[in-house]
Amino acid sequence: MVPVLEPLQITDFNPKTNRFLAYGTQSKACMEIDAEGNVLSSVDLTGEGPGHFGPGMSGLGYLGDNIVVEGAGAYYFFDADWNYLEKFTPGSGYIPLSYISGKPDAVEINGVNTVIKAKSQNYNGNVELKEGHFNTAMMLEAFNSKSQEPTELLPYPENSIYRTSELYFDGHEPKISYNKQKEELILMLPLEPKMYKYELKNNRFEFVSTSNLDLKNFRTPQGIPYEDQHKNPLKNFGRSNELNYVYRVLNSSILDVNSYGEITMIRYKTGAKEPTNIIRFEEALKYAKSESETLYSFFVKDKMVLETDIDLGRYVRLSETQFLVPYVNEEEELDYNKFYIYELKKVK
Repeated sequence: MVPVLEPLQITDFNPKTNRFLAYGTQSKACMEIDAEGNVLSSVDLTGEGPGHFGPGMSGLGYLGDNIVVEGAGAYYFFDADWNYLEKFTPGSGYIPLSYISGKPDAVEINGVNTVIKAKSQNYNGNVELKEGHFNTAMMLEAFNSKSQEPTELLPYPENSIYRTSELYFDGHEPKISYNKQKEELILMLPLEPKMYKYELKNNRFEFVSTSNLDLKNFRTPQGIPYEDQHKNPLKNFGRSNELNYVYRVLNSSILDVNSYGEITMIRYKTGAKEPTNIIRFEEALKYAKSESETLYSFFVKDKMVLETDIDLGRYVRLSETQFLVPYVNEEEELDYNKFYIYELKKVK
């Protein structure tokens, strides 16, 4: 339990110090908390000035012994005592209403703790991509507090649906997790039940393997012709075709991946059980609400050992077998935040 009135989001855990980073969803305060729930430090980084991210932030995590905050279209780097070090632009520019996306992924490259993130290909549908774009596009970008420009990493796999299909698919930003224990990057593309593994060798990622996963009701996605990307845009949602939003809701999709030691955890949605003729976004939302499932699957050496529909939203991985999940009950008013620790155990 954490004795703070506002809803907190725990975003990251440091096993070296046994401490957590937390985000105040109302105050936007950044906090560090110990394992007993004591708030060790709390800082307000909103507003203006060096190290301040303005109206909102979208990421908070540990970067080695330091801390990184994503907000206001930039990444802000702090030492362990919240002293501002450097800033790197651009970030996402995303301003959340309450909860944030969590911690940025980080890896040590050339002895420097480096952020790696999915590279935006069309900037939320504002840029129209040409057919064949994914044959040469790079999936990731990497940078640290001293970077002038991001370094692009890893082309889309040759056998991925984004390179082999003539259709355009709007969900194309990869989900990634760096497994520090195995020095492996686990990458999954949203519309494929495949796990791509890359090994960190000589400060660069080298492809290792592709694993085809048996995920429940994960079907072939629907897409649109490349030339239709900006036709029939959804009102008040930018330039992107309304069908892009429809298929984002109805297609099966990988939502998140997290790898620690030998266990990889995947969150995905099943979407519509079969292709539909739905063309309106509101209708797609209603259909998905009744038909789509969100599931969590756990894999050991590419073999599924557990699948559950228990809501593990906003979890934080503590170890190979343990993860922290917030207690949520909208009908109960509490003057503190409560969290559960789930543990995976082998059943004989």
